[in-house]
Amino acid sequence: MMSVEWKAEYEIGNGVIDEQHQFLFQIANRIFQILGTEEQVLVLSDLFDELFKYTNRHFREEEVIWRPLGEEIFQAHRTKHLLLRAQLEAIWLSDSIFNPDKTAQSLYDWVAALLQHVLNFDRGMNRKLLDQT
Repeated sequence: MMSVEWKAEYEIGNGVIDEQHQFLFQIANRIFQILGTEEQVLVLSDLFDELFKYTNRHFREEEVIWRPLGEEIFQAHRTKHLLLRAQLEAIWLSDSIFNPDKTAQSLYDWVAALLQHVLNFDRGMNRKLLDQT
């Protein structure tokens, strides 16, 4: 079974955002745990719905935090969020959802892309915000 582990080294230095990132990993792990089980049919839709909703909430809240950095930076970051949302939706809408191994790999790849976003963009955004204060 696949899983993803949140590590302290992934933190960006903003407690609210770090907690939300960690919770996204937790939801993904709950999905990994049920893939290929009898429960999958009963709860997979609900878990993906939770992941969609929480991802959207997190991105909205994060965008409010980054907004003071200026419109150009804000829009560039928002575009990255839109891409991550589209990738997550594609996992759910693909036929791979009926193949637990393929779904697990797709979700794992999405979490990896989210982590790269956190490390390469969110961390830098937080530094810029701290430099402004």
